[in-house]
Amino acid sequence: MRRALLLAVLALAACRPPTPTISTNHAFPDQPPVIDAQPVDAKSYDAGFKAGFSVGGPAASPGAKLPAQDEVRELAAAAATDDPARNKKWREGWANGYLDGFRNRALRTK
Repeated sequence: MRRALLLAVLALAACRPPTPTISTNHAFPDQPPVIDAQPVDAKSYDAGFKAGFSVGGPAASPGAKLPAQDEVRELAAAAATDDPARNKKWREGWANGYLDGFRNRALRTK
């Protein structure tokens, strides 16, 4: 009886899947992984957002209706003037910032 119980325990222990091991050996430890992603132009977007936000708030009054997207895009293009740093991402940020500032002021009840 004991022998059968011992054999059953050993058989169950042998049936468990092996524990995976994590290898710390890398083929080329001195070389970082290569990432094939284009850099994101977040700096100009953020600068445009801040500029648009500072204009959008004062342009609104409490309870005002949001301007149309096309109208805001035209305002962003006018704000960009001919400055090469104010590219498409800057204008996109400006428009979103303007709408955020406008929305924050327009939704105030006091």
